[in-house]
Amino acid sequence: MKSDTPILTVAIPTFNRAAKLQKQLERVLSQVTPEVQVSVYDNASPDETREIVEKFNHPNLSYSRSQNNTGGHHNFFRCYEGCQTEWLWILSDDDPITETAIADLLKLIKDCPYEVISTSTPAWRHLSDMVIDDISQLNAHEFDTFGWISGNIYRMPVFRPLLWHFNTSMSTPEPHVIIVLKLLEKKLGKALLSTTKLIAEIFGCSPRWSTLDFLNMSCQLPAHLSYPQHQALIAQRVYNNFYTWALVVGKREINDASDVPRWKRIRKVVRHTLLAYGAQHPILDAFFPYKWDHTRGPKKTIRKRLRLLKYSVYYHTLVTLLAYSPDRCFLPIFRWIPKPRLGREWLFPEDGKDKLNVC
Repeated sequence: MKSDTPILTVAIPTFNRAAKLQKQLERVLSQVTPEVQVSVYDNASPDETREIVEKFNHPNLSYSRSQNNTGGHHNFFRCYEGCQTEWLWILSDDDPITETAIADLLKLIKDCPYEVISTSTPAWRHLSDMVIDDISQLNAHEFDTFGWISGNIYRMPVFRPLLWHFNTSMSTPEPHVIIVLKLLEKKLGKALLSTTKLIAEIFGCSPRWSTLDFLNMSCQLPAHLSYPQHQALIAQRVYNNFYTWALVVGKREINDASDVPRWKRIRKVVRHTLLAYGAQHPILDAFFPYKWDHTRGPKKTIRKRLRLLKYSVYYHTLVTLLAYSPDRCFLPIFRWIPKPRLGREWLFPEDGKDKLNVC
């Protein structure tokens, strides 16, 4: 293969964030080689996104704009659908890349025998390179690395037949995770968990979208897998990683007692759905973790395990207390309960003024 033949597409989906897109393009285009194509997918931005892209006037840069905003997931789908190279990296406009990201990635994909690569992210670092060929081999944190779309690289000839699973799972927050899980479930390929790091940093922890909607949609994820044992694994992952986090942060979406029934309804529906798919309570899972492979990585000290258990009990007690409190007492109880001092103050926002959407 000639060194000037494109083998990698860096697809950047964007909407109404021209300033962030400009900074991202400056980082990416300074690193591209003839082997790399950069494609911007604009979801009908009303700002100066088009003008920003045109200013670069780079031969390896292309631009595609939707006539109407079709939603975040559909814009991701356009990235998959429009890729003409063997490998695809979908890069968010607000995930700053490292100074050597493109070179490191090209080195990684050349002669790579695997179908998807999960790179280390600022939120989770793979401790060693590992090949995964079955869903049951993934632990909870590795599930989450596939959820961070900017951390994954796809071999498109293998993934194109799986894209219909992306379409059918758009009602969930992570259709890009579903297609990876279907790849493993159908034994169509293998995943490489790589120590390579492409994203330089993580921004603030408190998301701008609705965590209650995110949680409500997440409990649908197991439905898109075929086998009960796989459904139980992903249900446990949602219960362990998202349940209390989404409900506690979701307090900011409650302005008065009239908003409380929605919070309680989502909490109840999600809990019963996850249990129906075979998940067990996260506190029970901490004592008897039969769902996850805990053989990898450094073992937690007893002190750290007890500390994690302490705060797991705290958050679940908080959520349970709020669930059974009268609607008019919900906000006063939330404000009254002592908050843990672990640098997690962002979990307890004091207002819900932001207009939040999941995409």
